[in-house]
Amino acid sequence: MLYLFNRTSGDTQKHLQPRYDEDSQTRFIIAKEMLDYLASIYINPNAIREARHDYNSLLMKPSQSFSEFQTQFLYLAGKAQVPRESLRIDLYDRVTTALQKGIAPNLRLLPTYRELAADLASLDTELRRIAVQEDRQRRFRERQSTRTHATTSIGSAPVAIVTPKPTTTVHSPFVRARSETPRTEPYRPVPADATFTYFNCDKPGHMAKECPEPRRGDLKEIEEELEESCNKQDEDSGKEEP
Repeated sequence: MLYLFNRTSGDTQKHLQPRYDEDSQTRFIIAKEMLDYLASIYINPNAIREARHDYNSLLMKPSQSFSEFQTQFLYLAGKAQVPRESLRIDLYDRVTTALQKGIAPNLRLLPTYRELAADLASLDTELRRIAVQEDRQRRFRERQSTRTHATTSIGSAPVAIVTPKPTTTVHSPFVRARSETPRTEPYRPVPADATFTYFNCDKPGHMAKECPEPRRGDLKEIEEELEESCNKQDEDSGKEEP
């Protein structure tokens, strides 16, 4: 009993301590009493029933490999105390539909659990390899379709042809450089007593634009017009005489 007590620790030893002390009224007599006492505390009396419930609801997930599922299947089968002769059909009923379809034609040729499990493992490996290959081919076709669509879109787009304009040389007229500073004539003061006369009429006291007399050029034109008019009248009067 001392060896068994020393091998325990924590809560387990706390459970044994009250009945292990020498002054305890219900002290353990043999080591088997200690094990039975611990079993009554830690072992679930409904463990088998709960394990059978988990076993009956177990199904292989599509994301699981067969080896992973088989490990879980055998663990629950042992915990639920399932008879060995039931394991073969139970395994077939719990794998995925794809595995059932693949193994169904040969199910009668696999009379033992070991043979069925071996064929299911091989079939699962092949199906996963095929699925990877199909996925790779699908993604390749999608990439090719995307590239073809992009090429078609680019080819159908109108292309604008730009004709370059002819280059012409523009010769700017020669501009004489001018000084920025304007030229100024020296200021010449006008005498206060200076008298100006307009050259057209020789009369002082007014500016050229204010002169009432016609300009000399205009007088000359008027005299010429009068002379032509008189000559024309003389010619007309001579023609009228018999």
